[in-house]
Amino acid sequence: MKYGVLRYSYSNNIGDEMQSIAAQCFLPRVDVTIERDRLHWYKDNGPITVPFNGWFTRPAFPACWPPPPNLRPLFVSWYAVVPEALINERTAGYFKQYEPIGCRSLPTIKCFEQVGVSAYHSGCLTLTLPESRAERTDDIYIVDADPALVEKVVPESVRARAKYLSHLTPTGQVTSDTGWSVLDFYLKVWNRLDRNMTRMRAHRERLLVRRHEQRMAMARERLAVYARARLVITGLLHCSMPCLALGTPVVLLKPDLDENPRFDGLKELVRYRSSGRDGLNINWERPGPNDDAYKAFAEKLSRTMRAALS
Repeated sequence: MKYGVLRYSYSNNIGDEMQSIAAQCFLPRVDVTIERDRLHWYKDNGPITVPFNGWFTRPAFPACWPPPPNLRPLFVSWYAVVPEALINERTAGYFKQYEPIGCRSLPTIKCFEQVGVSAYHSGCLTLTLPESRAERTDDIYIVDADPALVEKVVPESVRARAKYLSHLTPTGQVTSDTGWSVLDFYLKVWNRLDRNMTRMRAHRERLLVRRHEQRMAMARERLAVYARARLVITGLLHCSMPCLALGTPVVLLKPDLDENPRFDGLKELVRYRSSGRDGLNINWERPGPNDDAYKAFAEKLSRTMRAALS
């Protein structure tokens, strides 16, 4: 049996790689990286166990979904962006092989229930990241949070000394072990045009693996920054959830948060605001610890993953 983690050649958000880092912590090894949006590329690779955590969007074409039978998916922290495109009468039989399905959001659970598939709210796998033992600095970070909402909620004295970061990464040069390289942007265009991955397959696979390795390194470095922070203020799910796991005080600020299905069942784990009408009960200079409600999700997720891989 081989083991794999997801990679994301169509994403510029290192929050995706943070989810793969969380999954990798449970695997005995990683033999292969699996392109999330091109699962059919691996149909001839033999049996592969892959944690299917994170978000999955509408398939680019029918061969992408459901996955080929040689992939053994571990459905935990799974989220469907357009649920009906992936969860329907045609695919219900596939999912029933793996029920109950651990879902990251409540709307995904409802879609499963409509087609008779058992599902439950698992929370996000990044909640299982190891708690930080690093010495805290006095650094405060604002990460991809809405500027207008930050101005309304966060005191000016805190904003003035905060450092601003983003999970969005610019296009860069990707070089394989052979020395053959291409711009990240053109690599993604190439993948979209060649759905069956037949053109210069070996070279391109090396580039995709190298891109994944580079972005995993970036994600690990960023997690190390959060692990030492005094406070993180963010508008991102995959910044706030890892910070909970790391034990870093975090505030989630995002407009219209109550109407956003991605955050259903998760925003309640963290201090959050979707408007500037109400203040937050927090000492901005010396914030207290996060609520520990997330630990129930983390412990159950850890048990589920260990049992599935035993």
